[in-house]
Amino acid sequence: MKSVFSTFVYTILLFATPVASCSSSATPESKSTSGTETNTLPTMKALIVFVDDYVNEEDNAIAESVKKDFATVNRFLEVLNTRGIVKVEKIVLKGASATLAKFNETLNAMTTKPEDIVFIYFSGHGGMEEGKRTLLYFRGDEDVLYRDVLEGKISKMSAGFKMLITDACSNPVDGVMARSMRSMNTAKTGNFDEVYRTLFTKQTGFLSLSASSPNEYAWSDNEAGGYFTNYLINEKLLKNPSETWTENFENAKLKTQDEFRKITDRERKKLEQDGIKSQTPIAYSLPKAKGGNPPKTDEVTPDSKMNIVISNNSGKNATIYIDNNNPESEDWDETKLTKKVLKPAEKATFSTVTSVGFFQNDDYEFYDLDESTEFEILSDATGFYIGFVDADDENIEDDYNTISANELIGTWIWEDAEEYTAVFSKNFKYTLTNADGSESGTWAVSEEKEEGGYSYNLFSISYKDDKGINIKYEYKIFYTGKYEYQLMFFAYYENDVQIEIDEPEKQEYDAIFYKK
Repeated sequence: MKSVFSTFVYTILLFATPVASCSSSATPESKSTSGTETNTLPTMKALIVFVDDYVNEEDNAIAESVKKDFATVNRFLEVLNTRGIVKVEKIVLKGASATLAKFNETLNAMTTKPEDIVFIYFSGHGGMEEGKRTLLYFRGDEDVLYRDVLEGKISKMSAGFKMLITDACSNPVDGVMARSMRSMNTAKTGNFDEVYRTLFTKQTGFLSLSASSPNEYAWSDNEAGGYFTNYLINEKLLKNPSETWTENFENAKLKTQDEFRKITDRERKKLEQDGIKSQTPIAYSLPKAKGGNPPKTDEVTPDSKMNIVISNNSGKNATIYIDNNNPESEDWDETKLTKKVLKPAEKATFSTVTSVGFFQNDDYEFYDLDESTEFEILSDATGFYIGFVDADDENIEDDYNTISANELIGTWIWEDAEEYTAVFSKNFKYTLTNADGSESGTWAVSEEKEEGGYSYNLFSISYKDDKGINIKYEYKIFYTGKYEYQLMFFAYYENDVQIEIDEPEKQEYDAIFYKK
């Protein structure tokens, strides 16, 4: 059960039209996600494409990044559905079903009404033809779709609100990625309901966004997926949405550009030889509020942070780096970092700080400080990381520590390098089954604590292989949406002896599972 993460192309299309949900089978099954349903709710029809199994094996280096964004998009749609913003119906094309023929068949069969919303999302490889026309690559070698052709099909749909977003990734970047706070987004608590209603039910027209401008690459990494998609959906829409698509786009655009500036000088020089000097997301068109005018596309500058408080709760000395680079500058200068060592339990106050990070695992790892004004340094087996504290002085990290065994009992889709049907029973037995056979054993979930006081949930499966060796996998398990969990590889054992896995290989064992 291995998985693979890398780079890819994202295309997200949002229009007004209802859609249904299915797994990676060749024929999608239509079914609406559970949640609040009333006759007054508009319907969002979502057609989501994740190309994680290209016919050409060399193209499958992007599979892990595609799965990361699969979890992000599913989580966001689940929020919109369960909060009663819209009635979400989705169709998912992935694996062997992510072909151009199946996509065209599904899109052509989609019927819409003026009050509908259509959401179409594509994650896979992409490219440019003669530096002008963006190409989207589906599963087969000849499965190519022009972005402008797809945009034309979408514009003809009767849905009142149409949206197309393409995030086309080419090569893994040798640099840094601002990691997300390990925290609970407040979207599922209802704090953003009115903002979401404004963004999705009070818009008309076409929102067409691309993660990069012509003749540029769109970058990703294995932790967050596509930079632009991560900042637009995970960091902005799920955690701190603005009431206009212009503001949400510009915020994600600036942060995406900032990430490009942080890639290594060696990588940047190689790109400049090809004429690539930036990654600049572009808005081809924006919707307008119903009864209003299209919003202006003025730049949105991130607010400067004042009086940021950082406490070292890791239980050991922590070396942090304050990033003093200008967010709007094209170049990122390592000499503009300020180094500071915080002792255990030490608290420090900073002014005008927007990003802070660590140097670990031979690279810089930065966090954007835009979720709060009070943060804490924590640590786990992978190193230091930043968490934030809410207004009631509670570590919001605790949202990840509420997973119980009862939540996991039932039938799931398990995905790593392959897809399985997973059944977890009340007596803590499990089976994983696919076309190639089945595996069975025992499972468990428990809450664990690390030296710094950070609590996490540990999920494990154990079985005996065909050689009689007792195998055990341990994962940190994270809730990523209703009926959806992410597994981060933690440890591997043979006959109760831990076998060390090289750090680059650990992500190959990561997995997700979700309800059918």
